[in-house]
Amino acid sequence: MNVLKNKIDKNTGLLKAILENLGVGIIILDKNYIIRDVNETVGEIIGYKKNELLGQLYETVYPFVERLKKQLATKSFSYDIKGEETFMKSKDGVMIPILKNTKLIPYNGIEFVLEIFQDMRERKFMEKVLCESENMYRTLLEASPEGILIINLSGRIIEVSGIALEIFGTEKRQELVGKHFLRFIDDKSLRKVRNVIEKTLSEGLEQDVEFILKRIKKGSFIGEVSTTLIQDNHGRPSSFLAVIKDISQRKEAEKQMVHTERMAGLGEMATGIAHEINQPLNTISMSLENMLMRIAQLPPKKSFYFEGKINKIFENIYRISKIIDHIRAFSRDHDDFVSTAFDINEGIKNALSMISVQCEHRGIDIVTELNTKIPAIQGNTYSFEQVVMNLLINAKDALEEKGKQESFNKEIRVRSFLSNQTINVVISDNGQGIKKEDIRNVMLPFYSTKEVGKGTGIGLSISFGIIKKMNGTIDIQSETLKGTSVVIKLPL
Repeated sequence: MNVLKNKIDKNTGLLKAILENLGVGIIILDKNYIIRDVNETVGEIIGYKKNELLGQLYETVYPFVERLKKQLATKSFSYDIKGEETFMKSKDGVMIPILKNTKLIPYNGIEFVLEIFQDMRERKFMEKVLCESENMYRTLLEASPEGILIINLSGRIIEVSGIALEIFGTEKRQELVGKHFLRFIDDKSLRKVRNVIEKTLSEGLEQDVEFILKRIKKGSFIGEVSTTLIQDNHGRPSSFLAVIKDISQRKEAEKQMVHTERMAGLGEMATGIAHEINQPLNTISMSLENMLMRIAQLPPKKSFYFEGKINKIFENIYRISKIIDHIRAFSRDHDDFVSTAFDINEGIKNALSMISVQCEHRGIDIVTELNTKIPAIQGNTYSFEQVVMNLLINAKDALEEKGKQESFNKEIRVRSFLSNQTINVVISDNGQGIKKEDIRNVMLPFYSTKEVGKGTGIGLSISFGIIKKMNGTIDIQSETLKGTSVVIKLPL
């Protein structure tokens, strides 16, 4: 008998320990809805001690007893109510949200009501925070001045901002949401997508990559895309955030600026070009006069002399044609997206050919040290020549400015060489130099250190943009009255 009693006591103790550690409130009511027993968790939730609740009417802590009575009226044992969201009143009168299950249970032929409830304050708080966060997220998404797309790891668009709808030319979200992002990438830009994804996954973001994007209906636009990796709570990649700017108008303006600068460069070269063309024309004229004189004096059999003269004429005609053709190509508009392999040294030589006579007439020596083993590089050869032309003109102007103050040997040195898988082009002069306070600003549009009317102030900013598109950099090193070196670095 004692063994049985001990076993019952042991089981009862175990049951109580379980009930006290369930993490939910448990209340047992008799048929008059008087509280007969509670676990400690009830007190933790509503602020009462256990002995303060025993014998009290249930309506002391639960204001909706009458509704409960109606729910349980005429119900038999084992009837239960599950997942009811309601409120329990705390000791200080605060209504606490709870999730409650109710069950009718028999004990020794008597009916009891078992109330099991869970404190919902934290959950409600989190729901409120989540709702506020969702509202804030939606507000920020719609208030963004750029288009925003959320793209899952499969490449499908799962969220879109209002500005993004405008950029892609639609008012309907369903025309973007659910669609694969590659659907809106022009074929010319598809090869960039893999690099952007790989860099975003490895480094967390990629910024300001230019794509040609397709609009929903017709047409395309140039977009500047920045991507950020979104991670879940465990730090695993979950999606991408893509910020898109329509820069079509800006690109058109830049294109016009490049063209304007080319025309300004051509104006600078006008005197040199005229001289370059006049020289071979004078040679042709003198050769023709000589031929006419010899024709009058020599018999026809000695025509070999005339063959030599004619060959000379053709050489000069070819020289004229080459110069004029290159000027035409240089001044023509070129699509920035047309990228071909070209020889860096050839581009430097072409630029030098268009300014060398001007320098010669001004007593400026041009020294070149070009590494002939440099491989071809991908880019726009005319744009690169524009960069070299801008830098050569700047060097010429700096030498002339210093020449007004003192007499010295004017020199422009142009070098090309390979270093650490990088092509280096260095254009240096021993001219006026740039003040320290001006170096940080010379790349800005319309900032010029030249005299009024001498420069537009956009040459270096355009050059910076062109080299950046080739994934390169421009660095300026200068010392007042000693000279300037501009270093262009282009990755192989």
